[in-house]
Amino acid sequence: MESSAPAGEVGPDLTFAWKLARNIDVRTFPAGDEQVAQEALDEHPRPGQVQGLVQMLIEEAEADPARLQAVAVAARARHGELDRQGEPPQRSHSYLVAATLADRGLAMIREAAAGHTVGSGPQAEPGPARKKGRPADGRKLVWVMRLPQIDPPFTEDQRWRDGCMMPPLTWSQRILRQVFPRRGVWDCCCYYHRQDFHAIAATVNEAHRQLRRSGLDGEKADELTSQLLEHAGLSEDERTTARWLLDEVCGIQIWRPPGQRRWTYQDGRHRARALMDAGVRRILVTVTDDRRSRD
Repeated sequence: MESSAPAGEVGPDLTFAWKLARNIDVRTFPAGDEQVAQEALDEHPRPGQVQGLVQMLIEEAEADPARLQAVAVAARARHGELDRQGEPPQRSHSYLVAATLADRGLAMIREAAAGHTVGSGPQAEPGPARKKGRPADGRKLVWVMRLPQIDPPFTEDQRWRDGCMMPPLTWSQRILRQVFPRRGVWDCCCYYHRQDFHAIAATVNEAHRQLRRSGLDGEKADELTSQLLEHAGLSEDERTTARWLLDEVCGIQIWRPPGQRRWTYQDGRHRARALMDAGVRRILVTVTDDRRSRD
């Protein structure tokens, strides 16, 4: 009998999705019934396993919506082909499961993109969110997803110190990290990647809120900051990074030059990259918009 495995020309993404589907135990359902395929995954006794398979497929497709859409279309086409050949449902249903996994991955990516990107899509150069008519300048909690691209990238002479930060970070990879954040610390040479930026960001953002509510400034504000950082459960390096992020001069600073549409960094590119890699949602940033300023 002819194998039901995907043909070579269909592509490695479909083959990978098919293998994932073959490794999940779902009850047999009528051929062509996608609704039952969805219900089979919804009712699976190990939802964490299903979630893990979706994550693996997203990562294999590099969080590219077009590739996941192609997997879903190709899987349904292959299922229909096997059905027309008279193959039993037990041999063809893996393709409906593969299509369902791809659909779920696509939905997760689109949801993340809709919640954290702007305007014309992920290729647009984003700026911080603000209400119409309100100036953008100042200290604000902004979406890490919407921070500017790091362009130009880190230079070759920084490789000894920042080698793990040098590869470009695409918009699809940003979305992937938002959907599946990396928590804890990494075992690598980079000073920032060895820190827990989820814990740092949570501390910084909460400290910023408390400082604003307190109305303190000067030495009293510094004392409150020190108290908040001391009780935050951070390591010494993490407390130092948190203090820098809270400081208007030393924190992440983004700027839009006069007459320009693109945002750039005045300071904080390394910390911004570490936040993106970790999948942190929001962080305190100093924003300066000089686009409409004139000499």
